[in-house]
Amino acid sequence: NISEIKEAKEVIDLTNKIFKTNYKYNISHKHKKDKSLKVRFSDTLLPIIYKDILGFGHLSTCKKIPYWVYSAPTGFVGGILSGYFTGDGHPRLESNNYGISISSLTASRDLMNGLIFLFLKMGIHHNISRHGERKNVIRISGEEGIERFNRCCGISFIDKKNIKFTRKKINHPSIHNIYPPFLDKTKIKLLKNRIIQSNLYRAIRLKSGLNKKLAKLAANEYLSKILKSDLFPIKIKKIEVFEYRGLFYDIETEKYHNFLHGDGIFTHNCLDVDTKFLEYSKLTTELLVEALKFHDIKNIGVKFSGGSGFHIGIPFESFPPSVDGKETKDLFPEGVRVIAEYLKNMIKDPLRERILNLSKIEDIAKAVDKKKEELFEKNIFNPFSVVGIDSVLIASRHLYRASYSLNEKKGLVSIPIYPNNIKNFNLNIAKIENVKTDRDFLPKKVEGYEAGQLIMQAFDALKKKRFILPEGEIKTKREFETPQMAVKAEHWPPCIQMGLKGMGDGKKRFLFILLNFLKSLSWDMDSIEKIVKEWNQKNREPLKEGYIISQLNWHRQHKEKILPPNCTNPAYYADLGIKCPEEICSKCKNPVNFSLRKLRMLKQQKKPRRKTRISNK
Repeated sequence: NISEIKEAKEVIDLTNKIFKTNYKYNISHKHKKDKSLKVRFSDTLLPIIYKDILGFGHLSTCKKIPYWVYSAPTGFVGGILSGYFTGDGHPRLESNNYGISISSLTASRDLMNGLIFLFLKMGIHHNISRHGERKNVIRISGEEGIERFNRCCGISFIDKKNIKFTRKKINHPSIHNIYPPFLDKTKIKLLKNRIIQSNLYRAIRLKSGLNKKLAKLAANEYLSKILKSDLFPIKIKKIEVFEYRGLFYDIETEKYHNFLHGDGIFTHNCLDVDTKFLEYSKLTTELLVEALKFHDIKNIGVKFSGGSGFHIGIPFESFPPSVDGKETKDLFPEGVRVIAEYLKNMIKDPLRERILNLSKIEDIAKAVDKKKEELFEKNIFNPFSVVGIDSVLIASRHLYRASYSLNEKKGLVSIPIYPNNIKNFNLNIAKIENVKTDRDFLPKKVEGYEAGQLIMQAFDALKKKRFILPEGEIKTKREFETPQMAVKAEHWPPCIQMGLKGMGDGKKRFLFILLNFLKSLSWDMDSIEKIVKEWNQKNREPLKEGYIISQLNWHRQHKEKILPPNCTNPAYYADLGIKCPEEICSKCKNPVNFSLRKLRMLKQQKKPRRKTRISNK
C-alpha cells in the first residue's frame, strides 16, 4: 500500500544519509501471499554492522533488542519502539467496539523479551502470549496503555483509525508508572544475557488488567522504599512449595527470603545475609593485616572479592630469594599454605572473641545457615566454621578475580581498598556507579625482604608442630600404576558418581577432581571433554564455557598425570557433600586407588583356574 512504500523509501533515505553512501537496493514483497514490503540492500558490510556491531541479530528467529538500548534515553527507546511497530505493528478495533489494541507477532523469543523490558521501562501496560516456538505475540490494549504508548513512541494509531473512546478516563494513579530499579540505566548494563531471565520477566509483569487496589498503594512511601531497594536479577535456581508456621516479618519468613507476591511485587534475599557475613570477613581480614604488620610487613594489598570476602596479597619481592636452602619460587603453593595456616592459628582466639562480641551464636548460625552444634569444636566456638581462609585458592592453577572486574552474580566490583579502611568498607562502595579506579591491588615499590621473618617463623612453627598443615593440592608427584586402557564408569567410586549428577556450590573444585581423576585412569582428552560438558549441563548453574575450555586446554598441554586430592582432604569431598561412606574411604586413600583396586579384583576373578587332572591309573 501507499504508506508502506513511503516508509520503505524513508528507510532507504535514512540508510544512505547515516552511512553517507548511495546503496543499490531492491523493494519487493516478503512473501507471495503477503503484501508487506521488504527493502534489500546490495552490500556486504551492512549485515555485519547491524548483526555483529550494533547487535540487532539476524533472521526472523534471531532478532533482538541490543543490550545498549536499555541504557539509552527514553526518547531514543521511544524511537526504537516507534520504528519496530511502524513496520510490524497491527492496530485493530476491539470486538466490543469500545477501544483498540496494538499487537505484534514475532518468531524471536529474544526480541519478545527485549520488548517486554522496554515496555516495563517506559511504563507501558501490555500482555504477551506464546503459541509454539515461532509465534510470540505482544499486545497493548486499554485506553491508558494506548495513550502511554502513543506518548512514548509518537505513533498515533488512534488518529489513523479515527477511533474514539467512549469510556471515562481512569482517575486513580497507575502502577505502570513505577518499575523496579534494576531497569535504571546504570544497572541495566549488567543484563547482557536476557534469555535466562525469563522467570524474572514473569515475576515483574502484571498478569492481566489494571489492579485498582494495588494502584492506590502506588503512592505509599513503604512501597516506594521497596521499589527503590537494591535488587539485581539472577536466574531462579529452584521453585518449591513449603509449609511455614511462625512469625511473619518484613514480607519474608525466617529461613525463606524469596517470594513472588503477584502483581509485579517480588522479594529476593530480604535478609541481608551477605552483609552479616561480610562483617565476619572484615574482622578476619583486619586481624590478618594486624598479624602481617606484627611481622614487620608494611607493603600489604587488600582487595574486596566482589562477593562477600577479601583477597590479601604480599608482593613476591618482599620474600627472600631462598628459605632453608630452597628457592622461594619453588615453595609455591606449599610455602603460601604454610603461612596461611600459621596466620590462621595466630588469629583464631582474637577472631573468636570479636565475632562473639558482634553476634550471638543463634544469629551466627542463621547468618551462615548452619546448625549451632556445627559451629563448635571440642565444645568451643570455632570461628573458622563461620569464615575461613580459602586454602583451595592457594593452588598452582586456581585463579582469583582481577582488580576492578565485575562479579556477574552479585553485580559488584572487585576493588582494592586501603588496609586501614577495612572497617569502614561497605557494599555501596563496590557498586559500579561508585567505583574509582585510583588504586592498585599490590604495592609496586618494596624495599628489602620484609616478609623473610614471616615465612621463616611459619616453617619453624610447622616443624615444632604448633599447627598441622591440612592436605591441599598435591605437593609432590606420587607414583602410581597407570592402567593401559580407560577405566569404565562402573568402576568409579561413589564420590565421583555423586558429583557427576550435578553440583550446586563447589563446581570448580569438583572439576579439578574430575579432570585429574579421568586423566589418571587413562581417559583421552576428547572423551574427558565430552564427560565434562555433559556434567556441566547437570549443574544447577553451569560453569562458563570459557572456564571449562581453559581447564581442558591446560590438561592437553601438560601430559603428566597427577592424582586428584586424597579422600581425607576436608576442602574437597566432605566440604562438597560427596564424601564416600567411611568403610570405603578407610580402605582407599584416593578415588583413583578405589578404581584400580576394583579393577584388579575383577581381573583376579576372571583368571582361569588350573584344572587338576585325575588319572585312573
